[in-house]
Amino acid sequence: MSRHGRLSARLRLSASRTRLWYMNRAEACRWRLSCRIKAGLEHEARRAGKSVSALLEEITGEWLRARREAAGAAPGEQARLHAGVAKRTGSLAGGDPSRSTRARTLIRQRLGRRRAS
Repeated sequence: MSRHGRLSARLRLSASRTRLWYMNRAEACRWRLSCRIKAGLEHEARRAGKSVSALLEEITGEWLRARREAAGAAPGEQARLHAGVAKRTGSLAGGDPSRSTRARTLIRQRLGRRRAS
């Protein structure tokens, strides 16, 4: 293989790794579409001043939201559930609300009692 051939192979390999490693979008998708649908998407994207990718992301986002709402998982319901869980996250019923601020003193007292016995 010539030097140029090795270099281009290395660059191709390097470029594909870089593209996959540093890609900002979460995933890349490929869809097979009929020519009619693809042309319609391209026309609507031009009309809206967006890329086809942005238009597809908007369309699929709207479709997913509609499906969630139809299934009973409305955004308001999710917010209510998250708020209820957030109130209890990280809380323990220990009876002493200032225990965490006195942790150092309490641990030293316990260690002192263990050493004394």
